[in-house]
Amino acid sequence: MTNIMTIVDAVFLGILQGITEPWPISSSGHLVLAHWLLGEETGSTLAFDAAIHLATGLAIAWYFRSDIIALLRRALRAPQEGFPREILWITFASLPAALVGVLLADAIEAHARSPYVVALALAFGSLAMLGAEILSRVRQAVSPSAGRLFAIGLAQTLALIPGVSRSGITIAAARAQGFAPEESARWSFLIGLPVIFGAGLWALAKMFLGAQSASSIGWELVAVASLSAFLAAFVALVLLIPLLKRWGLVPFALYRLVLAGVLVGMFLASH
Repeated sequence: MTNIMTIVDAVFLGILQGITEPWPISSSGHLVLAHWLLGEETGSTLAFDAAIHLATGLAIAWYFRSDIIALLRRALRAPQEGFPREILWITFASLPAALVGVLLADAIEAHARSPYVVALALAFGSLAMLGAEILSRVRQAVSPSAGRLFAIGLAQTLALIPGVSRSGITIAAARAQGFAPEESARWSFLIGLPVIFGAGLWALAKMFLGAQSASSIGWELVAVASLSAFLAAFVALVLLIPLLKRWGLVPFALYRLVLAGVLVGMFLASH
C-alpha cells in the first residue's frame, strides 16, 4: 500500500466496495478506478482489496444467514432426509470461476486491472444486463436446477475481469433464464459466496507466505475499511432487492454505460 492512503481514503474505499459488491456495477472495477484516481499503483493494493472483499462477503453471508443455516441444518440431518441437493448445485456452480481464477489469476492481475479494461467491461456488462432484462420479459418462470445454476456459475467466470460485475453478470444470467428478480439475486449471491471467500483468503494467504509483502499494509486502515465495507454492503443488500423488483437491472446498466462513457472521455482528453 502506498504511503498516501489516509483513514479518509480507507473509509471511502470500504464504503465504495461495500456498495458496489452487491450492486451490479462492479466492485473490482470501481476499486481499480478509485486507486487510479488516488494515485495508487493497483499492484500494491491487492491484499487491501482482498481484505475488504472478505468483509463484504461476511455481510452477504449475514444477510442470507437464514438460507445458509437452513441448508446446513438439512445437511446435518442428511442420513434421515438426504443430503440437500442445493448445496451440491451451489458447489458445482462455483467451480468454473474458482478454476479459472486459479489458472488465470496472474494474467488478470498483470493485464486486466487497468481503467481501460474497466471501461470496456462496464459497457459489455451493461449490454448483457439489458439483453437479459429483455429476455426475462418473454421467459416463463423457472425453478432452480443443477443445469440452470451451473449456467449462472459459468457466467460468473466473466466477472474475474474488473468492470464486468459478479452480481451483475450472474443476476443477468438468472434473469435471462426466467428467474424472478428476488430469486436471481438469491442464487447469484449464494453461488458467489464460495468464490468471494476463496479469492479473498487465497490473496491473503499469498501475502502471508511472502508473495506480497505484509509490511506494505497498514492494518489499522484495513480494519477501518473492512468495517465500512461490511456496513455499507449490508445496507446495499437491503436496498437491492426492492430495486430489482421495481426496475430490474435497467438503472444499473444505464449507470454503467454513463460511467464507461465518462471514462472514455477522460482517456481521450488526457491523450
